Amino acid sequence: MIEIAHSIRGRLRIIVRDPQRAVEIRAAALAMSAVTAAALNPVTGSLVITYEPAALSADELWSDLQRCVASLSPTLPERGGPGGTPWVEPLVAAAVNACVRYVVERSAALLLAAVI
Repeated sequence: MIEIAHSIRGRLRIIVRDPQRAVEIRAAALAMSAVTAAALNPVTGSLVITYEPAALSADELWSDLQRCVASLSPTLPERGGPGGTPWVEPLVAAAVNACVRYVVERSAALLLAAVI
């Protein structure tokens, strides 16, 4: 679902094929304390994440992003389709909240470790 296009110290470019998922992953990345920016090109599916390499390695960032993606619900039809799916929005919101909560906890732990 996501793949690394390239990585240099302090910068990771990933490709996300699903535009909605890309927005969710960008939001999760921005919730990380070591991430300084996350620029998304919805046309190409390219997400460039800039981070503080002293606080977070590319491997740690990639692992956190993969866990985030795994916690998201599968892409579901939008509300209002045939028969309607009023449960989709709360389900997606819960998945995004869980992912963001994990990222915030992980970032807080890294920040605390850096301070101590």
